[in-house]
Amino acid sequence: MGNVIIEIKNLSKSFDDFIVLDNVSLNIYEKENLVIFGKSGTGKSVLLKCIVKLLTPDKGEIKIFGENVSELKGKKLTNLRKRISFLFQSAALYDAMSVKENLEFALKKVFKLPKKEIDERVDWALNSVGLIEAKYKMPSELSGGMRKRIGLARAIITKPEIIFYDEPTTGLDPITTKEISMLINKLQKELNITSVTITHDIICAKIIANRSIFLKDGKIIFEGTLDNLMKSNDPFLQNFFNFDIIN
Repeated sequence: MGNVIIEIKNLSKSFDDFIVLDNVSLNIYEKENLVIFGKSGTGKSVLLKCIVKLLTPDKGEIKIFGENVSELKGKKLTNLRKRISFLFQSAALYDAMSVKENLEFALKKVFKLPKKEIDERVDWALNSVGLIEAKYKMPSELSGGMRKRIGLARAIITKPEIIFYDEPTTGLDPITTKEISMLINKLQKELNITSVTITHDIICAKIIANRSIFLKDGKIIFEGTLDNLMKSNDPFLQNFFNFDIIN
């Protein structure tokens, strides 16, 4: 494994009396693709939000690139977030903007890049996901698979060092799921990105995962390869993955 790029120690987070994360410790390594499994409501998305300080943990420590996230504010926090991208479950495109305008948005408003560089990055990102012909289309004109690809283009256009994927293949048929997953894998390797992916999709996980963890009741109950996870003798994990259907 490479260098530790995200270090999480004894992280806990509750909402009222409901414990979502319970003393979680985890290292995420440079250029790996970590896949996070768990039932709905077990803290997967909360973990990602705590990492980038969209939520404040009750206790624990998070370091990214060696910096203590809880101590960052203002410009320092903004500069950290510029090194990170998200691909949301819905692709989260602005419906009133064309594909080009969606891709330009962060480059103009946050990064304040010159027009020439913005134009170059838009074309590069669209070519990277194989959708240069969709440049002037509106989101309503895109299929589900195309929306995911445009969401991925928007995630890479800022040239991040870390991308968080939240259910990147939800709602897609198996063929499109495989295509999107292979594209995620390809771009991760080409751009040397560290990826953290929340998914329930075994097809996706088999293609992209270098390592996996499983969250249950706010704790990590498994950490290791996907193959070992799926071969676990733990009755809960066997039931979750429903081997009779998968194999």
